[in-house]
Amino acid sequence: MNHSEDINELAAALSKAQAEMDDAHKGKQNPFLKSKYADLESIRAAVIGPLTNHGLSVIQGPCSGTASIGLDTMILHQSGQWISTTVYASPATLDDPQKLGSWLTYLRRYSLAAMTGIATTDDDGEAAVVRSQPRQTSPDLAPKTAVAAAYAVAKDVLKLQDKRAFVDWALTQGCDLKTVTNDGLTRLMDGLGK
Repeated sequence: MNHSEDINELAAALSKAQAEMDDAHKGKQNPFLKSKYADLESIRAAVIGPLTNHGLSVIQGPCSGTASIGLDTMILHQSGQWISTTVYASPATLDDPQKLGSWLTYLRRYSLAAMTGIATTDDDGEAAVVRSQPRQTSPDLAPKTAVAAAYAVAKDVLKLQDKRAFVDWALTQGCDLKTVTNDGLTRLMDGLGK
């Protein structure tokens, strides 16, 4: 995280704004994981009013890295003081504007919530949690060991930091890892060039 030389006025204003903030409402349904999550609009609704009331504003903008996209998030105070952070993601492809837009929206959601300190109750992160599951009965479903091997390859190729990033990438490729078939996993790996 970066910040201006002084942040005393910003810190005081942000503290007052946070006292007025509620957690973001989980009003959207994740069709892949059948869970609810707080979308960007509900996160903004929870924070923008209190921030503005205390002379604070937010700027979020895309940036790029080597084979990645990024997002700068900055909180500014009317005094000129500021704090900022940048997060990066490594989508499988950088030439699909719709997928890039989805990635940026995802980054905006989580970055804004983190920078303002609100909770969103990460229900749509459930797929990142490894849980014991009943033995798969369908021979068409990919075994967990194959999915784990795919994660290891994807981690190397996409330079992923965690399993959540792999799950997110797989979803952008149209692959729900909870119900992926052997054929679907093969297509996913083909997308990695492996």
